[in-house]
Amino acid sequence: MRIKTNNQYKLSHILPILGLAGASVVSSCEKIEPIERPKTVIEYKLQSGYPLDAMWEWNQIYTFSGLETYLAQDYIDTIYIVPTGTLWPTYSKQTISDLRNQYLEPLLNKSQKIRGRGDFDFKSGINESDSLWFIKNGWTINQQQH
Repeated sequence: MRIKTNNQYKLSHILPILGLAGASVVSSCEKIEPIERPKTVIEYKLQSGYPLDAMWEWNQIYTFSGLETYLAQDYIDTIYIVPTGTLWPTYSKQTISDLRNQYLEPLLNKSQKIRGRGDFDFKSGINESDSLWFIKNGWTINQQQH
């Protein structure tokens, strides 16, 4: 002998239960955000060279092409131009002005990401307007940095 049970469900009770189940399934789906890279700071070495024309040729090919790649990356926040080398004291006033006007100023004007950092070890007697420009743009002059 079989016993059949006939359960009577009221439609008014089933709809809220289905709504609650559907809401819990939908709310458990999370949006997947794209992975964001952390901001990056790059130090770009500017080697002292002599004669200055040789430094221009080497640095314009190397620096501008390299910086273009860095500037195109959204995750790169700042690019610091850092002077290195031991030949900075051999630069004359005119060479320092040329370094500023022909190379560094156009480089800094290229993008807001590019800034100066570090110390230029020029010999004493640099033009005041040049020294103020270097300091304004983040470099120091003749200050030992550790």
